[in-house]
Amino acid sequence: MAVSNNNSITITAPQPISVTVTEKGIKGDKGDTGETGATGEAGATGGTGAQGIQGLQGAPGNDGTDGADGASPTASNVAATGAVMKTATSTADFDFVIDEDNFSSNSATKVPTQQATKAYVDAESAQRALDDANIQNSVTALNGQLGSLRDKLGASADGNALNDITTPASDDKVLIQDTSDSNNLKYVDFSDFGSGDITGVTITTDSGGGSKAEETSGSADFSILGSNGVGVTNSGTTITAVAVPSEIDHDSLNNFVAAEHVDWAGSSAGTIHSTNIPTLNQNTTGSAATLTTPRAINGVNFDGSAPITVTAAGSTLSDTVPVSKGGTNATSFADKSVIITQDSGTDTLAAVAMSTNGQVLIGGTSGPAVSTLTAGNNITITNSDGGITIAASDGAELEVVTQSTAVDAAGEAEGTIVKFGDDSTTAGKVYTFDTGTWTAVDADAEATTRGLLGMALGSNSTTNGMLIHGVGYLDHDPGAAGATLFVHTTAGEINSSAPTDAGDFHRVVGYCLADNKVFFSPSQDYIDLA
Repeated sequence: MAVSNNNSITITAPQPISVTVTEKGIKGDKGDTGETGATGEAGATGGTGAQGIQGLQGAPGNDGTDGADGASPTASNVAATGAVMKTATSTADFDFVIDEDNFSSNSATKVPTQQATKAYVDAESAQRALDDANIQNSVTALNGQLGSLRDKLGASADGNALNDITTPASDDKVLIQDTSDSNNLKYVDFSDFGSGDITGVTITTDSGGGSKAEETSGSADFSILGSNGVGVTNSGTTITAVAVPSEIDHDSLNNFVAAEHVDWAGSSAGTIHSTNIPTLNQNTTGSAATLTTPRAINGVNFDGSAPITVTAAGSTLSDTVPVSKGGTNATSFADKSVIITQDSGTDTLAAVAMSTNGQVLIGGTSGPAVSTLTAGNNITITNSDGGITIAASDGAELEVVTQSTAVDAAGEAEGTIVKFGDDSTTAGKVYTFDTGTWTAVDADAEATTRGLLGMALGSNSTTNGMLIHGVGYLDHDPGAAGATLFVHTTAGEINSSAPTDAGDFHRVVGYCLADNKVFFSPSQDYIDLA
């Protein structure tokens, strides 16, 4: 065995040894004990073995898993900050909420509850409804009294004119004051009077006798005038007083509350004017476009009136952000690149393009660099888009093969394969190349027992190859697992039973692993059974 400087190993097999066994003779007498032989010289020290081939660089480790998500907000951790959760169902613990039915405190910093607001509005609505009813009753009563007065004065059937007062008829009536009667005013027919003039007329209104209208001589001319909410019209002898809703000034009424008739609970509730909403705990001096009080963002005040520029280490966000601030210190990177730190400083990042198949990032004393793997002896490297395949290369006539599954069929093998001869073979049979042609082994003859042995992997020695060392699968069962295997007297087979007939040949070829699977490792020696 010799080891060269290029790490190749050469193995030279010894010449085949032939041993002839003859018939055993008669045992002779024991000879005399021979003299002790001289001590042999010490053997030379063996040379130092060649350095082994350097192993391939290991693959980069997988990325670490993402960190766990932060905890969701809870009532306890939100309350600890003094904030209010939108899912809160009670205002019992809110100091800025007040439950006061009559709004007596008139607070400018607290918000009323729904119940207090409804109670206040309901109370004011009831009072306003009462006031409106009293006004309407007064107007209705006045209108009725004026109508009764018209009737008593003798209005015509259509109510549009009084009869001729200057020339009264006997059935005309006149209104008089009767001080003896609590009703005070009465009317009598003209037939009850004699002729003559009315000597006095007095009209007393709701304001009482102190403000009565009175004429005791001459013509009795009176004016009945309307006011806000009350209209008076006359046509001939008819005077009509009616309520005018559009002229009623509700704000001037006692106990008036704006919008007190709004239906707060109904589906068709009206719109409440902003002037009718009491002062709550809010600042309404701002607008939808600006903030009343500017707020600082990263040291810059912002009120919403214009875009904000946030500074970062002396530059704006439109510029580069340094690594120390969580940025990259760059405005852009090349496509299909990885980001690395440069040797020039920890705050400098750079993009290294990796746009070629098979490129990998390799570390070094000068910093990381992009390169491709270099194939060593008997190694092939195949690069693809996103993949690298590394495999042992095959020789022209010698290959080392493996497979991803167990060897379990004739023609399958793992080990050293030779491909030459171009001879016809049967997968799973054993052959010898002693005569320069692959011939089935047979322990009956020396020529079919000695020489280079190989297990056929297919129908052709060159196309499919011959296993000369390794694990293979025969086309026959050679014996029990663990048994030593010999060339058999059946052509092309090996077996755990060694030949015993004179003229046969013994040659160990391997060991049985299980069923037809064997470890094929032919000995270089064989024995002739003479």
